[in-house]
Parts: sequence; C-alpha cells; structure tokens
Amino acid sequence: MGRSDGQTGTSIGVEGHALTRLAADQSARINVLGALVLAAYTAFILFQAWQPPSGTQSIVGLDKALHAGAFAMMFALAWWTAGRRWLLGCAAFAFGLGVLVEVGQAAMPFGREASLADVLANSAGILMAFVVCRALTRRSQ
Repeated sequence: MGRSDGQTGTSIGVEGHALTRLAADQSARINVLGALVLAAYTAFILFQAWQPPSGTQSIVGLDKALHAGAFAMMFALAWWTAGRRWLLGCAAFAFGLGVLVEVGQAAMPFGREASLADVLANSAGILMAFVVCRALTRRSQ
C-alpha cells in the first residue's frame, strides 16, 4: 500500500502519510507557542521601554548592549515563530518595533527620550541575529 512521493521516487507507506500529518500538526503547535512567546516578549519590551527611567547606569555602553540583546532576541523569536522563509519579514518586524519604542519614548512626559543611538543598537542586534539565523537556515538545507 505504498505510493511514490513524487519528488525522490521513493515509496512511502500509509504510515508515512500519517507521520507527515503528525509532523505538520506539531509544527503548527510550535508556531502557536512561538506566537504566544513572541507576544509576551513584545509586551515585556514595550512595558520596560515605556516606564519612567529607573536611574543612572554605572557601566558605560551597557544600555546599548541591552538594546542589541533585546532586539536580537526579538528577531530570533519572530524567526522561530514565522519560519525560516521569513528572515526579512522578521527583521522588518523587529526594526519596526524598535522604531515604535523610540517614537513612544519621544512622546513620554516623564524623562524618556527618543535616541538614534538606541535604534542603531537595536539594528545591530537584529543584524547579528539575522546572520546567525541565516547561517542556521542554510546549514539545515
């Protein structure tokens, strides 16, 4: 009761079809989980970014490193959720969110300011994650 898969010419039994469906179902579950994690992380970033400043930082450059790390994670979560074909879309999503954060901070009356340096730090993190995810995508093909 086998059939040819049409691509490699190999025979797939009825069990193979059930396994393919099971893998697709598991993939859909992972995407739902990814979407939930991405939404929670996005809410966390927005909440943190739009709070009054917590004080001064004692380590020079720590703020920019935190921005890069936060947006590298944002890109990685979006990529995990959307799939490997959406690298540019995930980068655009993360970059747009970073710009939204800075625009929101510019409108805040309690000590937050928009910063081009923060947008650049966000972009550096996105670029680093993009390079890593692209390498992982190419490696798995």
